[in-house]
Amino acid sequence: MSAEQDSATSGCPCTTRAYSIGLPKSPVANPLRSSTIPSLTERYDTCIALSQVHQSLAELDDALAHLESVKKQLLSKRHAFQAFSDVHTGLLSSLRLMPAEIFGEIFSFLKAGYQEIPSSRSHILLPTHVCQYWRQIALSTPSLWTEITIDLGYRTDIVPELESVQAWLTRSRDCPLSINLQSQYSQSEEAWNDVLGLLLPHARRWRHVIISLRFKIDLSSVKHLLIMLETLELRDNDMQLEGRESAFGIFPTLNTLLSMTPNVVSLEADLYGNTTLQAPRNDSPLRLCRLENLKLSYRSGSSLFDCLELPSLTSFEICGTGDDESLVLNPWDSSLESLIRRSACSIKSLRLSPGNVSGRTSMEDLIRITPELELLHIDPVGENGWGPSGIFEALTASTGRSHVPRLHTLTMAYTDHFRVQPFMEMVESRARGKNPDFHMKSFKLYHLSCAWNRVFDGAATKRLGEIVSEGLEIAVQGFADDYSGWVWYTFE
Repeated sequence: MSAEQDSATSGCPCTTRAYSIGLPKSPVANPLRSSTIPSLTERYDTCIALSQVHQSLAELDDALAHLESVKKQLLSKRHAFQAFSDVHTGLLSSLRLMPAEIFGEIFSFLKAGYQEIPSSRSHILLPTHVCQYWRQIALSTPSLWTEITIDLGYRTDIVPELESVQAWLTRSRDCPLSINLQSQYSQSEEAWNDVLGLLLPHARRWRHVIISLRFKIDLSSVKHLLIMLETLELRDNDMQLEGRESAFGIFPTLNTLLSMTPNVVSLEADLYGNTTLQAPRNDSPLRLCRLENLKLSYRSGSSLFDCLELPSLTSFEICGTGDDESLVLNPWDSSLESLIRRSACSIKSLRLSPGNVSGRTSMEDLIRITPELELLHIDPVGENGWGPSGIFEALTASTGRSHVPRLHTLTMAYTDHFRVQPFMEMVESRARGKNPDFHMKSFKLYHLSCAWNRVFDGAATKRLGEIVSEGLEIAVQGFADDYSGWVWYTFE
């Protein structure tokens, strides 16, 4: 027995005996040959050897059983030591020293967002099911519970939904709320009243609200309570609001609605139908000092601009279609010009897809009063002041004038009135001006009704390529050569 074996088995008589057992020598010279026939002496010696081997096998089996028992005992002891190590190593983890506020910030990334339904509540509940410490942190972090999403649907039992809403309201404490309430079925009116009964006492905390219902609702009870409201989305066109004598109908006039939300920063509204907006009774525009972003869609002319004063407005977008009669009654283009002058605001982003204009103003009139403009997106209308040539002429920089010197991005839709020469003059004047800080950086022309090379000949393409090499990005969207779809082309 080797020194290693002796060391490994010392103190264990069973294994010592097992290691001392030697394999006997075969009494037969060639036992593996199939032709070997042992003699009588060899047969006798073989029987004696087998008897010894069987006894040794029994001893080895006993030794193995003993070792297996010892192994189980040692494994059990090792598990106990490992558990002790795991528990006490965890006590020294740096996570134990991490402030609860950092845990709360990490947990906040589990918030699913309130904008779309369904929004899984299970994500934000995960920390409450890990350990007692995490649960305590999650439940004591109000900002984790500020998003309330409710889909009434065809629910026959609204109690679990109401319990969840109440739990979120309680855990969020005094934090501003983001609420998304929707139902695609008119049978949910009673459930809506139950939910509203829970939410109304917290109306002062409403910051972002989305409502999409298919039945009449009355929100007059929130009058003068929406002091934190920043965004309100009424998504379903089928939803009817009680008292629809004004554009929104939630309150007597749009002025009333906006005056109850003085801190609104962004406003997006779809003004459809034949409703008109009533000006404030004192004939003075409503001043919304914090409104920065305004996006409007309409189907008929609107006098909205005459009702407002927006000194902080920086981004404006309008999209609509109107008939000539509505434009005569309420020409949006001249009203918009009056709004900008009255507000003395610095508009930096302007997106216009008007559908029609009154003809009383031109694009040049508008950009003259928006000198801080940096981004312009426009769908030209007609062929005069709001057509492509009028737009290019207004934007062409010359020695005597330089409207909107900070304009760096221009996106425009193609029309049949598009002319290459005015376009080239505008691009060159804005890309090669004296002050490189005010050079235009990007121009995109989209929805060409033909292949791009039918609009830009070889000479124009070469000139545009030279301008692109100087730093201006130019992209044109037109039909592919095989008319298989839209393709973006760039000039090199």
